[in-house]
Amino acid sequence: MTEDGSLPDDVIKEEAATRAELTKVTNPPHISALFDYSITRKNYAQLKAAGWQPVIEMTNKASSGRPLRRVFMDFLSSHALLSSNR
Repeated sequence: MTEDGSLPDDVIKEEAATRAELTKVTNPPHISALFDYSITRKNYAQLKAAGWQPVIEMTNKASSGRPLRRVFMDFLSSHALLSSNR
């Protein structure tokens, strides 16, 4: 996988060739008809240009030292917005 989460073209070509062989397809479609990572690549380029970084683990004083993700999940659970039935 690439930095932006897409697959490199050579990997896609190899995958398409493998699937064509397994399914006995003599003329497999071009990889652009099978995979379209253009939106992923465009969005990642915009995020990178803006200097965006994923949040790994954050805490703050209001969260009593708990990771904010846990605080958010607790909030959702306490307000019945998160159901284990989904």
